[in-house]
Amino acid sequence: PYTVALLAIILLATAGVRAAWIAYANVNPLDGRFDDTVFYFTSAQSLAHDFTFRDNFGRYTAHWPPGYPLVLSGVFATVGTHLLAAKVLNVVISAATVVLTYAVGGRALNECDVADQWRAAATHCEDLQTSQAGVANKPRVLPVPSTMQGHISKLSALPSFAATFSNVPIAFGMVPLAQLVCAQFDITVSTLEALKQSVPNKPRPLQLAKLCLPLEPSHGQCVVGRESDGEYVFHSNSHDLRFLGAQMVPVDSIAGYQPNGHAQAAIVLGVGFSTNVLNVLRYSDRLVLNNGYHRALALLARGITHAPCVIQVCSHWEDVGLCGMREIFDNGTVYFTKARPPLLRDYLDTQLTSTWPLRPVRRQINIKISNESADIASM
Repeated sequence: PYTVALLAIILLATAGVRAAWIAYANVNPLDGRFDDTVFYFTSAQSLAHDFTFRDNFGRYTAHWPPGYPLVLSGVFATVGTHLLAAKVLNVVISAATVVLTYAVGGRALNECDVADQWRAAATHCEDLQTSQAGVANKPRVLPVPSTMQGHISKLSALPSFAATFSNVPIAFGMVPLAQLVCAQFDITVSTLEALKQSVPNKPRPLQLAKLCLPLEPSHGQCVVGRESDGEYVFHSNSHDLRFLGAQMVPVDSIAGYQPNGHAQAAIVLGVGFSTNVLNVLRYSDRLVLNNGYHRALALLARGITHAPCVIQVCSHWEDVGLCGMREIFDNGTVYFTKARPPLLRDYLDTQLTSTWPLRPVRRQINIKISNESADIASM
């Protein structure tokens, strides 16, 4: 009731201030002036009369947007072409703006509530530093079952996998999900729920291997959105879409390539999806999750304790920078030094998380190609 009363007071105040200003300004588009009010009034008359969009000289126009004249024409068609009707509409729109702002603001973050949530979470984190100190240290990695070995051999033989994991030594193992250090700040709930539904109650080893160490790309589609003047735009419903790099290849190795001349060199620009396997970094005595957050969390939420994973073994701190997320390298003390670092299982702790509705987004990749030529002196 208090909120409704406050909103009513604000609406009345807004309408009053607006009406007072309109009365004071006393704008009349029919008094010979030449400004926007003249166009809005005459174009609304035109729309109300024969639904044509014309300026104050009677010419068809697209110079101004038709939104406000279209609304005003509806008023004119209902009550007649009266200047007072236009002024009343102006007051109504001003009041409606307050209502819209209130509605949007009501869905936005309440700064006080968020600050209170953060303080409570910070206090909880401080308690965990003591009560769970060392919980992420020396995680026990189990060997992968023999029934997964065939699948892992196929994965290791893929050229894309070899190229992705060539910076540091790797190993395969069953990592303890509850002890994985977490360096990603958000999770998409809809994706997580879909994965949880797809995981059987007691998945067989090969099912786990296919989920965590897929041989095929994700099910997302890569669509060419635009192709013109050396610019190419690709988009996908999968956030795994990315630029895969450039590579010189023999001209005759590109099927269907028809150059405008005798090509002597060819550069391939790859756009697509990553190997997208469950992957952790091992440095010091901890495991930090580097990729596969939704799958790892879905398995943990379903009560599964270990999952097959590619382990990148980092012997030196520089190795972490070579193969880890930028966040891991930039804030290494948080993940490798603190007594109790953020863990994957913290996503399941309501004291440490907050859920907000967001609009779905698509991943877009823009590639622009340019070239320069110059004449230089021969040596």
